[in-house]
Amino acid sequence: MTRAFYPWPSAWTVWNGKILKIFEASVFETGNGKKIGEVFLDKNILAVKCGKGILSIEKLQLEGGKILSAREFLNGRKNFIGVILE
Repeated sequence: MTRAFYPWPSAWTVWNGKILKIFEASVFETGNGKKIGEVFLDKNILAVKCGKGILSIEKLQLEGGKILSAREFLNGRKNFIGVILE
């Protein structure tokens, strides 16, 4: 979806009542003990557990902000790790 929906309408989710757009991501066909939608770090890679596999997020944008790399985004939002995205 991230490639198909770029630049519009973009792949997105909701976090803290704001739209979080995902612009670059990769999918890994692996599993772990995380809940579906849970955000975590895997070897310094921002990742989200999906129904099948894991989504590695590389670039994203919170509503009202600019497009950031995953590292830049996390620098100002340490509480993002561990949340469950809708």
